[in-house]
This record gives sequence, C-alpha cells and structure tokens, in this order.
Amino acid sequence: MINKILKEYVEKDNNIESNYNAIFSKMEGNHKKNFMRKLASSAAAILGILVVGTASVQVYAKIAWDIQFKEYQNREYKYGVGNKDLTEKVEMEYIEQDGIKVKVDSIMTTDEHFEAKINFAFDENIQLNSETFQFGYAVYDENNIIYGIMGGLDHGNKNTGFNYHNKCIYRELGLNIKKDLPLANSLGSGVISSQNRNIISKISIDSRKGFPSSRKLFIRIFDLEYYMQDSKLTNSNLTEQEWIALSKQTEYFKISDAEWIFEINVPENIYSRETVNLDLKEYIPELEIKHIKVTDTGFIMQGNMEELYNACMNQRNLSKEELKQSTKELINITDNKGNTYYYKNIGSTGEKFGFSCSFEINKDMLKDRKIFLNINVNGKHYNSEIIQIK
Repeated sequence: MINKILKEYVEKDNNIESNYNAIFSKMEGNHKKNFMRKLASSAAAILGILVVGTASVQVYAKIAWDIQFKEYQNREYKYGVGNKDLTEKVEMEYIEQDGIKVKVDSIMTTDEHFEAKINFAFDENIQLNSETFQFGYAVYDENNIIYGIMGGLDHGNKNTGFNYHNKCIYRELGLNIKKDLPLANSLGSGVISSQNRNIISKISIDSRKGFPSSRKLFIRIFDLEYYMQDSKLTNSNLTEQEWIALSKQTEYFKISDAEWIFEINVPENIYSRETVNLDLKEYIPELEIKHIKVTDTGFIMQGNMEELYNACMNQRNLSKEELKQSTKELINITDNKGNTYYYKNIGSTGEKFGFSCSFEINKDMLKDRKIFLNINVNGKHYNSEIIQIK
C-alpha cells in the first residue's frame, strides 16, 4: 500500500516519464539504439530510485502530519458561549475539565488593541505555582481572521507549544499559514491576581494593521503550565550571558492537556465603535507618541521613550507586586477632578524602546474633564494635557 502511495506521488509530482524521454533524446546513432535504450532505461530507473528516496521522506512526513492532525481533531475540549453587556463584562459560567474551571470575565477592543481577562479556578489536588503560571491562547473572529496565537515553548512534550497549535488551528480553520497572517504585532499574557487557587490572567494583543469590526470572537485556551527557575534570575546585577545561562535551567511542568474554546458575542458598542484620536498638548522631552486612541470601551497609548522603557523593563530584582507598583508610579493619567488612572496593561511593542499601555478611560469620560499624562523617570517629572485631535 505504501509502495503504491509512493509510486502515485512520484509519478504525479516528479514526472518520471518526461525524465526518461529527456534522457533518451540525448542518444544518437541507430547502431547504438538498443544499447542506449537499455542505458537510458537504467538511468531512468536510477533516477526513479533517487526520486522515490527523496519523495518517501516527504510522503511519510505528510502521513505523520495527517495522523497528528487527526489526533488533534479527536481531542477532548469544552466549548462555552458568553454574551456581554455594555460594561464589557462577559456573562458566562465556568467550564470545567481536569479539575480546572475556566471562563472569560471581560474583553476590551480598540482599533489596535485587544485584551481579555481569563478566570481560572483549580482543585486542591492540582500541583500549581501561581507566580509562574502561564498558558497558550488563540483569538480569531467569525470570519476566521486570526488576531493572534500564542503558545508555550516546545519543552519536548508532544502536542504542545506554539508551532503545534499554530499549524493545527490554521488547518482546522482552512487557512493558509503563509498567506493568512495574524493581525498581531505583539502578544502577551500575565497574572493579574491569585488567591485561594483562583488565578485571573490577562491576554493582550496589539496590531498596527488594526482589528476588524468583529461581531463574534473565539478565544481558545490551552497549554496550561508553570515553571520553576533559579532564584538568582531575579538578580539585576547579572550579565546578559549569565542570565541566559541560568534561564536555560528553568523547568516547565504541564498542568493539563485540556483545551477550552469560548465563543463571545460582541456587543454593538464594540463592533461599531468610533475611535477618537488624541495627542499631547505639551511636548515631553525624548517621548515620541505613535498614537493615543480612545473608544467607548478603552484607551490605548503607544510610543517610544528610552528612559521610560528601560525603567519599566529593567527591574528584574523586584517582586511582581513591587514591579507593578513601581511601574504605576512611572506612568499614570490624572484628571482635573482629582482622579488617578493606572494602566491596565503595559508592555513592549517590539520596536526599539517601544511601549504600549491601556487605561480604563472611555470617550464619555472625556466630555466633562481634562486628563493629563504623567511620567516620572530618573528623578524627573513630566506632565502634559491629553487633547483631542481636530
């Protein structure tokens, strides 16, 4: 059976007959006809053997991939549906597998930024480290437009990691992995809070291309794991080479093979959103603003600033809570009513010294107040009013 598959593959994709004719057409002289035909036949046979040897690797790889994808299609997963109200809170019950309950608490989308809060609850018998808990995810809409896919590293475990989920999800959705590229320019996730074996994490995706007016979103959760690493990794005095060497000793522990798929019905105020463009009224030294945008549901700012970027990213010696508090002091927004708004999410854009942060500020709030950006780095305080671009 395998020989037949190989033969059909080789004859179809490698044109053995035309190869034979090409070789035989080189022969001259009637007196050499029989001899040269035999020689040509031998040459074609040798060529065929070489082609089959090469093709067999491809065929076996294709067979192995078909088997792997069949396993993926037959996997067990739980499916949940959530509706949303105008506060962006998803109305959903926990979906449970393997003693793990998961649900989507909320989503927020602007033209170029998406984030969602994912709620995990773990049974007592599950081994867990909430400080280093992480997971993979994929987000796409009803038209199979992929916002982004993020998987764990391939730690030598079968059927895990970005490469595995990326190619399986693309095939399942009938997409071309080389042409139907994700909208994401940067992706991230992180623990917001953890208490009594309940972890709330946030996923975030930024796109320079912009997100469409999706009416339905699908959020898939997989590759739940945690890791253990040398405590020396928190030492800010380590050289880059020392830090890389220690990070290679990190051990990863799989929590579950389960997968959850959530279907979120997006409300009209998100998919028909109108974006207002903002800018700084006063120039802040060394800060380059890429854009500041606000919609009915959120506020996103992206820019480049070396001092701010280094201050945010180079604090490895701090605990998560200390780092969070320190970063809040580095950048925040205040208004003329005495309120202070701290970021919901902050991270790198992937550009040199590029940062992106989001705040719980919406269009309606700007109707009755002035807001101001505050940056505090290296003992310097910068302040500028944020105004609408007309």
